[in-house]
Amino acid sequence: MIPFVFKSIENLEQSIADLLDHLDINHPHEIDLDFIAKSRNIDIIRTSVKRSWVASHPLKANWFCINVNEDLDKYQQREVIAHELIHCLFHSGNQLLLPRSVIQHQEREAKLGATFLLIPSSMLNRLRQPFHRVSQISEIFRVAPSLVKKRLMLHKHSFIEEQYDKQWSVMFTSSNSMVNQEDQTYARTC
Repeated sequence: MIPFVFKSIENLEQSIADLLDHLDINHPHEIDLDFIAKSRNIDIIRTSVKRSWVASHPLKANWFCINVNEDLDKYQQREVIAHELIHCLFHSGNQLLLPRSVIQHQEREAKLGATFLLIPSSMLNRLRQPFHRVSQISEIFRVAPSLVKKRLMLHKHSFIEEQYDKQWSVMFTSSNSMVNQEDQTYARTC
């Protein structure tokens, strides 16, 4: 079986947005990872084991469990759980048996997906973030300030790309209409 990977960041972000929409999660305080996990037949088990991992549930058929270190602070736990949720929801295959390149891709995707899950664009856009400090956004979304900084960089890059696309579209449409006018003028003179 070939493990599923997203073709673009936008597809990953949209899939997460669709999940949140399906679960009627519209505000930062509603991002309850235990609820999201249970809705997808996943239990979260907090344990003293230092490493997090995903496994088939030992007691429930067709369920998974995410094991997370209970000694992590609440923000770190949320980030680890979100990361493992992305693996559960979007990846397949046993990482012990997968090629290194696939594992690396899945890990990058899980890190990115955790960021989108914990700080969705739709909710970030509603904040009018230039008026919020990183520490305020951290509190609103219940994540570490370092994750907020990463998310803001991704968001800024996405915004710049979107503005570039709009500008390019306007330029392309404008230049096409100028060419059409020139063609029409030339055609009338012939």
